[in-house]
Amino acid sequence: MMIYFAILLIVIPVLIGLLIMIFEGIDVERVSMVYLPLTLLVAIYAGMGLWKGYKMEVPTYRLVEVLKCTQCGFEDITDPTPGDYINMEKGKCPRCGGSMKVSLIYKERVKS
Repeated sequence: MMIYFAILLIVIPVLIGLLIMIFEGIDVERVSMVYLPLTLLVAIYAGMGLWKGYKMEVPTYRLVEVLKCTQCGFEDITDPTPGDYINMEKGKCPRCGGSMKVSLIYKERVKS
């Protein structure tokens, strides 16, 4: 996004200078046929890039931990605590009383 902004900072004074040259009649044929359309295209390209960067959403994520019972297969989804790892025993199963182990830890995209 900063590149598009830098391009616009360079192109806008050039475009203003070309327009001043046209209005004063200095080398009108060369300015109007080559430099002015090229400068306008670069300015439009940089403006569109800035607009895309402005409209872009930055996704947010949260960590999710899946606990699974080793006996009955019951699954529970919780937030992980620091130090958790896969196959770590983490409490008892609410259904059968067996041991719950961490089977997955992953990032989940939070919907805005």
